[in-house]
Amino acid sequence: MRVKVRLARRQGVALHRQLELAQPPVVGELEVTEHRDPALGRAVTLARLVNDKDRGVEVLPPLYDARLLWSHEQRMHPTGFERIDEAAYAQTWTVEVVSC
Repeated sequence: MRVKVRLARRQGVALHRQLELAQPPVVGELEVTEHRDPALGRAVTLARLVNDKDRGVEVLPPLYDARLLWSHEQRMHPTGFERIDEAAYAQTWTVEVVSC
């Protein structure tokens, strides 16, 4: 599904709501799959935001161990952790569905 995403955290630290809303949304296709993670040695739920024209290109770091905190109407909040420069950080996305 095509969505707009805003990040709720920066390097694991929650952003103030005004800062979160001030950032421009990243648009792409939301994919949620199960993925075997060799670094963790187990399967994880993986949420990815990919380019809507070239599905192989991620436009945000994926969420590992993704779980849905809430969903209402055309909005949802998945949370998990992202990997940046070999470090893992807590991350939550604010997602708005653009179209299915």
